Amino acid sequence: MPPRFGIASLLLSVLLGSPGMAGASSSPAPADGEVVFRDYFGLTFRRPVALAEIPAHPEHYLVVEQPGNIVLVRPVHAPGGGRGWEKSSFAVLRVAGGRFFEDERGLLGLTFHPRFKENGKYYVNYVEPANGSTFIQERQADATRLKDAGKPGRLVLEIAQPYPNHNGGTIGFGPDGFLYVGTGDGGSGGDPENRAQNPRELLGKMLRIDVNHRDPEKGYAVPADNPFVNRHKYRPEIWALGLRNPWKWTFQPETGALWVGDVGQNQREEISIVPRGGNLGWRQWEGPWCRCRAPRPSASREESSCRPGRPLRSREPISSGITAEAPYGRCAESPTPPAGSGFASATCPPSAPSRATRRAGSSRSA
Repeated sequence: MPPRFGIASLLLSVLLGSPGMAGASSSPAPADGEVVFRDYFGLTFRRPVALAEIPAHPEHYLVVEQPGNIVLVRPVHAPGGGRGWEKSSFAVLRVAGGRFFEDERGLLGLTFHPRFKENGKYYVNYVEPANGSTFIQERQADATRLKDAGKPGRLVLEIAQPYPNHNGGTIGFGPDGFLYVGTGDGGSGGDPENRAQNPRELLGKMLRIDVNHRDPEKGYAVPADNPFVNRHKYRPEIWALGLRNPWKWTFQPETGALWVGDVGQNQREEISIVPRGGNLGWRQWEGPWCRCRAPRPSASREESSCRPGRPLRSREPISSGITAEAPYGRCAESPTPPAGSGFASATCPPSAPSRATRRAGSSRSA
């Protein structure tokens, strides 16, 4: 049996652009956008963005390729009694207008329904270059669960995207059985329209929806215990806000905690444990870096809200990772982290909040 954590780590290094992946042997370098899984599969994939083991078939994997292909990888007997791997097509997604992917758009994520063995349902997250919208679609596998059934998918959710970048990627079911969707802030740079902090927007958020039921005129229902249900001016689908581009995230199996990898602007990448109703602070915070300044006449509402002693966002501290943050960021004239806490205060501009960040072995994160 191949080491599954090794495969996951390998894929993660590919997705984060780790050097040296394809150069492990003397074989010719792969073409642009191709990645070779030599250490495990010995197979080549084009722009792989995700990998998932099929629940009904241990050691059978789906590799998601950004151009719209879902590739099945399964073990086969090799000459001499060994074992190798072969790949075949599980599904090919196509859209009107031809080209399925461009820059950061295309097929970005896949997850299986918790009862996939029984119902064969799985879900994909993709962005069409033609109209720029994000689509969450429910699809059906055939009776073998080793191939798409070839039926039209059901639209669960569509979100208009104002720019071509920052589209998130991962979708997945939580321990509670609800579907979580991480959305980017809409793109460009610096979140120019402040969508991540806008509670009326679904962009720059972690969403939580129920795909087993449907509210009127929606492809899903909103769980009654979502944190902003019946809150004025808030979209009830929101689980947490203030994200920039949550490309990869996962639930910790032992605790059910939601760990999110949020792509930074130009100062810090960020790994956070995101609580129910939490606010990660973007665009006001980029990891430990304060982005707000002294209020200006034309300052946005979030910038004007920088006041001494005002809590800006909730965040669970983590013991390791790229950037580990204190539970709360508070404006303070002379911030002093608790003795022995392992936290060091960040320097912020005058009239702006100060942060406490755990040292990560370097002044700049990877």
